[in-house]
Amino acid sequence: MWNYRVVRRKNIGADAVDKKERAHYTYAIHEAYYDKNGHVGAITQEPIEPFGENIEELRHAWLMMAEAFGSPILDFDNIPEPGYERKEDPIGSVLDERLKKVHIGDIERIPWEHVKRDLEEQYGPFDEEAQSGFR
Repeated sequence: MWNYRVVRRKNIGADAVDKKERAHYTYAIHEAYYDKNGHVGAITQEPIEPFGENIEELRHAWLMMAEAFGSPILDFDNIPEPGYERKEDPIGSVLDERLKKVHIGDIERIPWEHVKRDLEEQYGPFDEEAQSGFR
């Protein structure tokens, strides 16, 4: 499962006047991906902006993003969230199983097309653009 969430990111910089290090925060909308128990395991590395191939898709994306303000703010540096269990993450557990086979030598390599096919069979269509840029 995924949705949009507000994410707070801590930035450290030197104060222009006294040259002391100071923390300041920025806030943005990110896609958040969950395990089966509802804990966030991954977010997009960069913020997401509303997008659509037509005005209705744009409006729908914007409304989904607006719903993020009704959920608790995520801390960028605390992803995955405490309590996140990779084995309870549908996508993560499929990839882990494939990687285990590579490490023990059962298969030489895993073509992306095979991983994608397996994920789509289990969880529906896979949006490659949304998946790039994960943290």
